[in-house]
Amino acid sequence: MKRTVQQFPPVYFALVMSTGIISLAAQAQQLAGLATGLFYVNLVAYPVLLTLLVLRLVLFPKEFWVALTSHKEGPTFLALVPATALLGSQFVQLANNHFMGNMLWLAALINWLLISY
Repeated sequence: MKRTVQQFPPVYFALVMSTGIISLAAQAQQLAGLATGLFYVNLVAYPVLLTLLVLRLVLFPKEFWVALTSHKEGPTFLALVPATALLGSQFVQLANNHFMGNMLWLAALINWLLISY
């Protein structure tokens, strides 16, 4: 488990991105069951992935920083930004929860600024 956390690639947030995109597209096509099911997938996947990323930061800060500032690995951290924003959009469009949507959009903006910097 330690090795999994230490080497956790943030590009796995692409799972949440793609699931969110398909979910919102399904909602637009009036496929509510599919849209909701994929939203539930993201409600599980996002916190799991975020926990792994935070554990990597807390337990292996030096390795985390090296990866974040690497030209090869650094851009993979940007997957967190659209994943967070898409989950926010799912909260607004599928759960009518504007508070969570706004909080996730704000988190996406902050992450984008921090990671881009």
